[in-house]
Order: sequence, then C-alpha cells, then structure tokens
Amino acid sequence: MAEAKEKKLTEKEAAFIGEYLIDFNATQAYIRAGYGNKSARQLAARLLSKDYIQAAIKIEVDKILSNNRTLALKVVRECEKIAFGKISDIMEFDDNGVVLKSSKDIDTSTIESVSFDESYTQNGVTRKKRVKQYSKEKALEILAKYTTLYTDAPQIDLNINTDDENVKAILAKHGIQNSKD
Repeated sequence: MAEAKEKKLTEKEAAFIGEYLIDFNATQAYIRAGYGNKSARQLAARLLSKDYIQAAIKIEVDKILSNNRTLALKVVRECEKIAFGKISDIMEFDDNGVVLKSSKDIDTSTIESVSFDESYTQNGVTRKKRVKQYSKEKALEILAKYTTLYTDAPQIDLNINTDDENVKAILAKHGIQNSKD
C-alpha cells in the first residue's frame, strides 16, 4: 500500500477524484473528468477499485472533513434525526384519532411542512392537519453513502471454495468463520 500512496496521479485521475467527491457517482465523475462515455460505468468502477485511487480519495475526504468537521458532523446528525425519527415523535395516537404534539415538545427540524385544510359541511367545519416529514429514504441514502465512502468499489464474487482447509485457515487467521458452518 505504501507504493499506492506514492504513485503520482494523472491529470484525469485527479479530475476524476475531484468530480467523484461532488456526488459519489463514479460513472458521472468519469465522464465529467474527460474520459468519455464509452463503457464509462465499467471503466469508472475499475478506476475506483485501484488502491492508489482509493488512497487519494481518502486523503481528499480527510482534508474536507478536517476543514469542515463541524459542518460534516451537523449534516450527519441532521440526517440521523430524519432517518431514524418516528412518526410518534410528532404525533400521538389514541382511540379518538391522531393528535399533533405541541411544537414545544418536538424537534421540528424533521418536519418539511405543515398544512391545514378546512371544509365546511352542514355539521360544521372540518379541519385536517397535514404534516410532511423530510424523506427518511433520502436521509438513509446520504448516511449510507457517508458510511460506505471508502468501500464504493464494486464487490466481486470470487466463488472461493470455503470448504478447502487452506482457505479455512486463511479466513480463520483474519477472524472470519465459514458462513456454512
């Protein structure tokens, strides 16, 4: 790995890394870096799987995070609140229906919008409250990208025979047990 860190990046490789750090989309980063569209997905994955590229990405991410650690932590914390929040954090359910909790009692940062609808009938006015929370799916996606930042390279299934005694010994050396056992 020492050799991988010492390898000088080409201009296009450096451009690829810069573009990749914008949105973590290897295919688009490959195209924006000037490599071209032909087989971009496969070639970007191949480029991203190189140790020296991963090392360079890690260095750049560490720079970004050290310069923006407070901001990065705030983003992660906000995403965590949205991703792991529950509807019961803002509403109460009982036999009479659903009641919004007081804004004094909830974290309103997870709420995208609140709207009120009124309809008039012979029996009086019906009021409906609508609460829209920020997208849990999007927050989870952001957190997944954040936590798998260094492992974005494609996973390769090598079809290794884990029943082989030599393979078992190597796996055991690294603390991995055969999943078939």
